Amino acid sequence: MKRLLMAFAVFLLSTMACTAAFAADVGYESGVSDGVQYKEMVYITGEPIEFQGTLRVSSTPPRNNSQRITYTYTLANSQHKATLRRTVTLNVQFKSTGNQVLSTVSMANMSENATIDGVSYSLRSPNYSFSASSVTDERPAISYFASNWVYKKVYDINRTEGNVTVEMTGKSSGYSSAWGTSEERKVNISISYNRMPKNGGSVRWQGSVYEEGGNSSAKSIVYTKNDPQYISFKGNYVVKSQGQDVLQYTYNLPRWNNGVLSSERVEKSGMLAVNMTPEITQPLAVGEKRDIKGHWAEDSIKKILALGVFQGSSDYFGPALPVKRADFARAIAIVAGIKIDDSTGSMSISVRNRSNTPEVSPFLDVSVNNSDYKYIKAVASSGLMEGTSPNTFSPSQSLTREQAITIAIRALGLESLAPAGQYHTPFADDFKISPWARDCVYVAHLVGLIQGDEYNRVNPQQVMTRAEVSVFLDRFIQFLSDDMVKDYVNRVLNF
Repeated sequence: MKRLLMAFAVFLLSTMACTAAFAADVGYESGVSDGVQYKEMVYITGEPIEFQGTLRVSSTPPRNNSQRITYTYTLANSQHKATLRRTVTLNVQFKSTGNQVLSTVSMANMSENATIDGVSYSLRSPNYSFSASSVTDERPAISYFASNWVYKKVYDINRTEGNVTVEMTGKSSGYSSAWGTSEERKVNISISYNRMPKNGGSVRWQGSVYEEGGNSSAKSIVYTKNDPQYISFKGNYVVKSQGQDVLQYTYNLPRWNNGVLSSERVEKSGMLAVNMTPEITQPLAVGEKRDIKGHWAEDSIKKILALGVFQGSSDYFGPALPVKRADFARAIAIVAGIKIDDSTGSMSISVRNRSNTPEVSPFLDVSVNNSDYKYIKAVASSGLMEGTSPNTFSPSQSLTREQAITIAIRALGLESLAPAGQYHTPFADDFKISPWARDCVYVAHLVGLIQGDEYNRVNPQQVMTRAEVSVFLDRFIQFLSDDMVKDYVNRVLNF
């Protein structure tokens, strides 16, 4: 679940150029949150009851490959005169193996007290157990994660009248990037209730619940038009974030007739949902150029200019000019939110590393004082772009379509989606695709990142223009903020 693993993913991405507005972390309970309001389903009485209230999450800074996170829930339901207070503290241990981070989660401490229709349910040590494991696969532009957990709680009913045991097994998978996050989760819950009231008799029942949930958050670039006629710019772009968290549940629980347990069962479904309040997270520069008005790529060019992808103070953009390798290194680093070392670049030769020696560029043709050096260094160290030889980058060399496509798919880490063995892409000029680019071209078409021209050609060897790169990067952003969310969430819910 987004839960603890997503909280850790936020830490992993905290050094990226821009990060998505992450949906709220709700722990491993049956809840949803918009970051302010929290809702949770509670089943321990034999009847699903919706609680609402607040959830406060606090954590220690990651240190020595460990972290501690505490969740404090304060909830209520007026219809059942119910209150619930729960505190959960989890220990996280993680280690890195290559580009993967392996995590284990254990329970450090937990307490829970609930009163529902005059009956108290209390949870104390050692009547609980919890363990979880997860793996996060870090790619240059995105981190994918998956998690599994087991959770058991045994509540005392009115202190001495019996107990109710809740056991959960769950799994989740998702991703987080600079432009969006999403997660799908599935949980099976079994409940065993055994009570001997002081007024005599006994109440025993078994129940089960199946939950499917999905949460997502995404950023998009939105244009706002200025109303006044006499103003130096007609409008501007902003980055807007929004999200949602949804939980569907299907339960098999006993039927109650006027508070009396019957032999019949109730099988029904329900849903909890919250929407994040949209936020303006980042103002962007005005991207007005004289030679893009009416151009077929005008909208995409303005968005990419607003992000600061293309440098230059000229009033002209040059949409038909070829894109250089250095230009694209800067562009993909900014758009994908790749970690940038700002201690290098055009500062001076006095920039030094820990050994107190001047930094040396890995490429003979790219100086550390070059304004694009930090971006070239970032894409090279992350494996997105390689030099044209062991010690040259050829920053002024033009970039071809198949090169740009390969870099984008590498950033997403989706190369493995290509078929094994011999295969053909759907393009008419498939035979022109270089062997090293074939898998990435295939995947880019598969996920909708590219399509053929009017003759169904991909033109792999063709040099890309600044206009074409702008449209390509705009589509790359849309894929991260929209298509990825649909792939994860729509498999759980029909939005």
